Amino acid sequence: MKSVRFEIAKEDIKFSAAHFTIFADGSRERLHGHNYRVRLRADYAVGDGDISVDYGELKRALRRVCARYDEYTLMPANSRFLRVASVAGSVEALIGDSRFVFPEADVRVLPVENITGEALAPLLRAEFLAELAANGVPLPSRCEIGVGSGDGQWVDCLE
Repeated sequence: MKSVRFEIAKEDIKFSAAHFTIFADGSRERLHGHNYRVRLRADYAVGDGDISVDYGELKRALRRVCARYDEYTLMPANSRFLRVASVAGSVEALIGDSRFVFPEADVRVLPVENITGEALAPLLRAEFLAELAANGVPLPSRCEIGVGSGDGQWVDCLE
C-alpha cells in the first residue's frame, strides 16, 4: 500500500498572541507577542482512486485550532513560578515582583508549564487530532505539528 506525506504551511494558518517565557531560575522575559505560524506534516495511506484524505479538511481543522489562540495573551496553568487566578472578571498573574491583570476574555490559560514552542507544538497537535476525530476525518498514521515564532525558527512536535 502506498503512503504519502502532506505538508501544509499556508500563510493564513497562524495566530498572533502575547506571552512571556519563564526561565529555570524563575526569571522571565518581558511580555511580548509573536505572529506564530503553524505547519503540518501528516502521513496517510493512499486508498482507492489514489485518494487518502480531503486536503481541505486538514486546512480547516488547522485554522480552527489557530483561531482559539489568535489575539490572546497566553498563560501557563502549571508553572511552579507563576500564579494565575480569575478575580472578578479579570485574570491576575503573579510572578516574582510582577503582577499582571488582564480582562478574562483576553487570556487563554493553557495546561502547560510554560508558553514556549516546546509546549505549544504538542498542545496544538493534540487539538488538531481531536478536531479531525470530532469531524469524522481519518487520522494520519503519523502527525507532526510545527510552531514557528519567527523567520526560520520552528519547533516540531514529533509524537
